[in-house]
Amino acid sequence: MPPKYCIMKYITNLFIAVLCCMVYTCTNQQGQVDRHLSKRNKIVYVKDKIKGIPIEDVLIGKNGYPYIFDNYLIIKDPRAIDKLINVFDAKTFKLLGRTGDLGQGPKEISMLMDLFWNNEKKELYAIDTGSQNIYSFNIDSVTDNPNYQPDIKQKINSGSCPLEINYVNDTLSYCQAANKVSSKPVIWEVRLGKYNMITGDLKVIKYDGPDMNPKRARVSASEKYKRIVVCSNRFDIMSILDFNEKLICNVYGPNWKKQADDIDHYKTTLFYNGKILALYSGNRQSEQMYPTQVIIYSLNGEYIKTLDVGYQIGAVAADEQNHRLIFSFDDDIQFGYLDLDGIL
Repeated sequence: MPPKYCIMKYITNLFIAVLCCMVYTCTNQQGQVDRHLSKRNKIVYVKDKIKGIPIEDVLIGKNGYPYIFDNYLIIKDPRAIDKLINVFDAKTFKLLGRTGDLGQGPKEISMLMDLFWNNEKKELYAIDTGSQNIYSFNIDSVTDNPNYQPDIKQKINSGSCPLEINYVNDTLSYCQAANKVSSKPVIWEVRLGKYNMITGDLKVIKYDGPDMNPKRARVSASEKYKRIVVCSNRFDIMSILDFNEKLICNVYGPNWKKQADDIDHYKTTLFYNGKILALYSGNRQSEQMYPTQVIIYSLNGEYIKTLDVGYQIGAVAADEQNHRLIFSFDDDIQFGYLDLDGIL
């Protein structure tokens, strides 16, 4: 082959490669990177690596939701008929205690929304949107005293309240900011918010992203990794901000459309070992309600791989100490875990 032809072919291929990079990764006027993914096809099948978790001595309903806080696996059961919060040893899965009495009386919980954790004080907080209270539970008291009752940490506003709180300290939490924009009919907008548990102030954080309708944000934040992630089940987009609330990037997936359709996209995101893990469906709402995949991104939004769990996932929690993911399933097994050594 003539040398001149080889050189021209090399230049042409190089131009095409550069053009492709420009199409799928571009920088906007504010300096943030927008990533446009044409596919997410690095799939690792891990169903055969899922191990069931035997939940003994307590019956938990199908809507059980796991959390990892410190050395504890905590499973909320919002539809339980007695105790709504179950505390286990995160390593052995031994039941350590139960708390959170269902009811409408003093210090009882009528509508459990979310749990979050104060690591410094070893306190568990619970949002009750029924009584409009945030309750605090001392974890040692929960495990030592079956009759322990919580204290009220803060009252919440019925028209503007925090949901799914990611606690940093008493004056700073990142959360879903739920604001009632109409009473007849009742319409809520749920956006990225910042909450002060001392004053009760809740503020919406605005960032450079598409103005999507409807607005139903899911929020996760990590003080350890200095990242805030916003996503939605109605749109194939994930926004990543730093802890100065500055946008790092918007990640547009292959199914991105500005108008919501009947496809479920992101259910939630979480952090593990310097990575962002996203629970993603991609199925039509009429076909399957639960996702089976966990998409792995870098902290700056680069796509890494997809874990196909093979079971319908209700919720997931990351256990960095024991190097695993904890799942609740709507499937043949109710709770299970995945060892991540050799995977992540």
